[in-house]
Amino acid sequence: MKHFIAITLLLALFAAGCSDRILIKGTVSYEDDGLPVKHGIIHFDSAVGSFSSTFTNGNYKTGGEKKVQGIPPGQYTVWLSNVHDSTEEGGIVRRVSSEFCSRNSSPLTFEVKKGGPRRFDLKVTKPPE
Repeated sequence: MKHFIAITLLLALFAAGCSDRILIKGTVSYEDDGLPVKHGIIHFDSAVGSFSSTFTNGNYKTGGEKKVQGIPPGQYTVWLSNVHDSTEEGGIVRRVSSEFCSRNSSPLTFEVKKGGPRRFDLKVTKPPE
């Protein structure tokens, strides 16, 4: 019986450690003028998984939505999608330089640690005109 209790406690501790998620928040704004990026989706990719959250008026958070309730500790590459506007003619106007819109080219990174910062403000550039 003692072995059963010990194994059960170890499994519970292991499961609790694996499910630790940290709520983070921050802003996405332009490097040149500090204005917020209007809206889009922010993606967090790491060795432990990929997570995403919507943002509006430059503000994002990884809690309070059904999709994401925080992210596990780890080193993340961050990239954006759906950061464009439609024109009346049916075209698309990109609001962020393309390098920030791919997990393979985004220079945005940060590390989420237990006891570490919970706010990550990101700066992006506008596309060339």
